[in-house]
Amino acid sequence: MNNQSPAPARRSYVGPLILILIGVVFLLRNMGMNLPLFRWLAEYWPVILILWGLTRLVDYYQSSKEGSAPPRMGAGGVFLLIMIVLLGLTATQVVRFNWDAVRDEIDMDDDFMGFFGNRYEFQDELQQDFPAGASLQVSSDRGDIRVLPGDEGKLRVLVRKSVRTNSQGEADRINESLRPNIITAGNNVTLNANQRSGTMDLEIYVPRTAGLNLMTLRGDIAVLDRASDVKAHTSRGNVSLSDIQGSATVHMRHGSLRAERVSHDLSLEGRGDDTTLTHIGGSVRLNGSFYGTLSASKIAKSLSFQSSRTDLQMGGIEGDLTFDTGDFRARSVSGPLKLKTRSKDIHLEDIAGDIDVENMNGEVAVHVTKDLQGNIQVNNRRGAIQVWLPSAASFQMDARAEHSEVESDFSELSRSESGREARLTGTVGSGGRTIRLVSDRGRVEVHKSH
Repeated sequence: MNNQSPAPARRSYVGPLILILIGVVFLLRNMGMNLPLFRWLAEYWPVILILWGLTRLVDYYQSSKEGSAPPRMGAGGVFLLIMIVLLGLTATQVVRFNWDAVRDEIDMDDDFMGFFGNRYEFQDELQQDFPAGASLQVSSDRGDIRVLPGDEGKLRVLVRKSVRTNSQGEADRINESLRPNIITAGNNVTLNANQRSGTMDLEIYVPRTAGLNLMTLRGDIAVLDRASDVKAHTSRGNVSLSDIQGSATVHMRHGSLRAERVSHDLSLEGRGDDTTLTHIGGSVRLNGSFYGTLSASKIAKSLSFQSSRTDLQMGGIEGDLTFDTGDFRARSVSGPLKLKTRSKDIHLEDIAGDIDVENMNGEVAVHVTKDLQGNIQVNNRRGAIQVWLPSAASFQMDARAEHSEVESDFSELSRSESGREARLTGTVGSGGRTIRLVSDRGRVEVHKSH
């Protein structure tokens, strides 16, 4: 009877070999070799399964030769195998995904894509004649556009390209295809930079009198010193306009606008962040959703702003105006001022003309430090109303506070209460201007300004 125990199972070489392979790759990376690890995993992860299988065959053959039991795949091995397959499939799908389209839709910085390759940069220059009296249209998929005054009769374009890929050779190949083309048709010159293999920042020198129509899907637009009208459109980027002797039209989906010294009208449509306007020689019209701060000063004619929450119409701005998510302030502006909004604290000072405000969920304060130059009407729900008037002002008052109280520094005004309503009425001086204040669940206060 043979009492000899069977030979113990041999340990598998799979685990140590995989650890050695991973360790070598990360060691080379730490030693300065620029290895695209994520792309390698996406493309070559099945090689790990092949090596694993070959190693298992070697283990089985060696065990049969030695008469020992072949090594088994334990729970740890099964878990590691599943993780390799899942990571490999995920990496493959991530690399094949159209990230360019995603970056056009969301605010994803180019550096976020760094693990897909290295950044290579190139420069180029284009130059040709520019017809007298012509206008320039620029179209770009991805890249900044900057326009400066250039020599008469010439168009000069400096191109700064950025390519992200795995090798210099591949970057050189892409660079050859990244070259804007210029088409001239009569008095229209078109500069086409619609390439999605990389970014192309354009610095354009063109005569000051040339009209501009600029469009980039992802990039900033800057125009300086122009004696013509300007149109600018960007889906993801900021717009800067300075010293424009003409009108300006801006369309944007995300970004900030800064415009200064525009001699004629300015129009802004779309969605955006901060908006800063100063020294505008015409009217300003804003239509859309703007979630940052609107700052305006020195607007010659009028300003209108329409959004889903706000309707503002007013005259010119000699002083300044600021408007953000929870606050509206205007000082030294021309009326009539008409504002309909909600969830704002409103502060108005020295408005030259009629005031008509409708608000809710916020306070309304009106300061008249000089002459009372117009009628005042305020309707506020769930918020207080405060009005400061010169002691020598003449006006007729009709103020009501529902579910709250009224207060006045003018002895000529009479207070009365009826049910849940408090009222303040009367005539001060010779009458003249009319002041009507209505507050629901908020105090109404009328004070003398000092």
